[in-house]
Amino acid sequence: MNQHGCTSLATFLDDRVIYRNLDVQDPSLPSFHQLAATLSLPANRIPRTGEPAHALVVAELLKHAQELDHPGKALQNLVFVGNSQGNNSKTFANICQAGNWHGIAFLSNENTDFEPDIKSKYQQGLPIYRTNRWFLLEFFEAFCNQHAIHINEQTTVVLNLDKTCLGAFGRNDQAIDHARALAAVGTASSTLGTAIDVAKVIQAYQRFNLVDFYDFTGDNPDILAYLCLLVSAGVIEPETLVAQVRLGEWTSFQAYVEDIQTRFNSLPVSIQPTHTEFFASLQNGAPLTFKAFRLLEYQLTSHFVQSAPDIVPDADTLSKILVITEEVRKFGLDCKTKGALLFGLSDTPDEAALPTPELAQKGYLPLHRAEMLSVSSEKK
Repeated sequence: MNQHGCTSLATFLDDRVIYRNLDVQDPSLPSFHQLAATLSLPANRIPRTGEPAHALVVAELLKHAQELDHPGKALQNLVFVGNSQGNNSKTFANICQAGNWHGIAFLSNENTDFEPDIKSKYQQGLPIYRTNRWFLLEFFEAFCNQHAIHINEQTTVVLNLDKTCLGAFGRNDQAIDHARALAAVGTASSTLGTAIDVAKVIQAYQRFNLVDFYDFTGDNPDILAYLCLLVSAGVIEPETLVAQVRLGEWTSFQAYVEDIQTRFNSLPVSIQPTHTEFFASLQNGAPLTFKAFRLLEYQLTSHFVQSAPDIVPDADTLSKILVITEEVRKFGLDCKTKGALLFGLSDTPDEAALPTPELAQKGYLPLHRAEMLSVSSEKK
């Protein structure tokens, strides 16, 4: 691994960053509620990543920003950089459709067990390049040009933040997951008010976070933290739930939590208020279902940020500290130099990415403004 000194995402994204609440951090651009009124969307429900309404809001923000930066020059193309986890490809295709733009995507998952490789496919008529090395991003502009997509003043470059700009998937994503697992432990401990089996909770989080459980959890850390609370309280055993899901006894988390609700009176008294809040938030379609967990996640993630310039980043170190993906940073800076409109997109709740007023007074920063190491891998 190579380290490239300390920097922040704001050096190429500024405050053009959208977290889950869809309120862009740039105050010159409209808020979600302003856009919801313009787009005839319900103001009391924030759409989630992957939903057409979410893409509609993002596309409208991109158009507003483009008009500010390049008046009279409409966007024609969208270049998307993300990871191969979750629904990045769907998010990309939805935004292209909402904006009526040509598009191309680069999705990566670092896997050094195999030779460097790039595979292409089409989704909804749009080219998507999947790779197993982040350094291959340096060749991506050539692929863009082959598809007549040129990075210039009429192109927007949308960079996924989670496990792409920060905590590169396959290289540094363990640091993000570890911070979340510890936040699940801390939330469970404070909720129960007693000592808990920390190792068991971390193991449960890791088990529930595996790909084969995504259909049940929706790859949603809020749900993982809630399940860890149930484990801590002795309500469930991790492997029992895993077996039930495998056997098809539970086909959705919604059905599962509704069953828990029917047994509310048998839950430990200490977790009943938390369950009630979580269940109500889930039923209302709120973008944040476990606020206490996410607030603690922000603090722990901030502690994982490493800005010491003398750190030598090896695989073990990168499981414990959060760093910027240098290959993405360099690509972003190159695109910005060519006049492209850059935006950062994240499904992380605002509460897990931005400091509370009290923490801000103590010097805590939004994650996209926090100084941290930037790291790249060897080109092999």
